[in-house]
Amino acid sequence: MVLKKTKTIKERLIYVYLPSEDMVEHWKKKAQEAKMSLSKFVMEQVEGGIQREDDFVPRLELLKKIKELEEENQSLRQDNRRLGIVVDKLQEDLQVYRLQPFMDEKFQGIRKYEKGLIDLFRKKGFLKMDELWRELGVSPRNSDAVKAISRQLENLEHYGLIKKTYEGWRWSKK
Repeated sequence: MVLKKTKTIKERLIYVYLPSEDMVEHWKKKAQEAKMSLSKFVMEQVEGGIQREDDFVPRLELLKKIKELEEENQSLRQDNRRLGIVVDKLQEDLQVYRLQPFMDEKFQGIRKYEKGLIDLFRKKGFLKMDELWRELGVSPRNSDAVKAISRQLENLEHYGLIKKTYEGWRWSKK
């Protein structure tokens, strides 16, 4: 930008009408904070905006992009909900599969205990029944899962690893 001398200062003067006196005061305060005259502050802000012109996107285009992103977001939320339902179902099926040996009273062979159950007792030491179901992700309404876990608890008690109390189960530190 080449600076040329002008005959009068009025040749370089523009008037800007702001929507409110509050905005005028706000601009003056910002200029003062930047330790600049109001003219220099406004000029730098405008020039900065012009220099960012490459990044300028018209408002209408921005609104269109926002609408597209909102629609995409909504679609992804729906997909996420559907996938969450599928994951829950698969976890439930996996839990039934793992607990199957404990549901069959005539099962013979080695039963694999729910590792999470033993780790939970080691970590917490004591668990109330409702806390146990919540921590294992087992619905108390799922009678098969409750029955299988109860059998595991009985077996762990039989081996002396846990002890049933009035309020729940306590890990025996042997």
